[in-house]
Amino acid sequence: MNAESLAILTERLLGLPQNQALLRFLQITLDTDWKLLPWPQANCGFDEGGRIFFRKYGKNLPDEVKLTLGVHNLMVNTENGLVFAAHYGRCTFLVRCGLTKIGAEDSDRLRSVETLDGFVDARSLGPDWAILNCFCEEEEQYLEGAYSLSRSAVT
Repeated sequence: MNAESLAILTERLLGLPQNQALLRFLQITLDTDWKLLPWPQANCGFDEGGRIFFRKYGKNLPDEVKLTLGVHNLMVNTENGLVFAAHYGRCTFLVRCGLTKIGAEDSDRLRSVETLDGFVDARSLGPDWAILNCFCEEEEQYLEGAYSLSRSAVT
């Protein structure tokens, strides 16, 4: 991605109503001067969680969806700007998995738990989100599913 397409994607990402709860949770403001960069071009130094997030869990996803905004690693549908996964803290991973869309039982316990980063309360993200570390061992498949759902989530 070139600088112009990254600037357009940043504007789309920050302005998309479906991203607002996550942006608030991550404390990213609309007037941020952070640049959206392809990972690992962001040169964040040693980023253990980013390596797990992008190289292990996201290994089957296109590199273009693996981006960094400031200190936050994100997986973004580049066609519509929807964030479908985020790396929070050192090793906590959030996924917009659409549990309710696939008929799975929704529960706050999927968004409010003890993680390697301590207690994380992500209930403000709503029922389509979960802390990936809490409910599955097939992280790669859930991220692939979240990417697939992100394609139809924005009209």
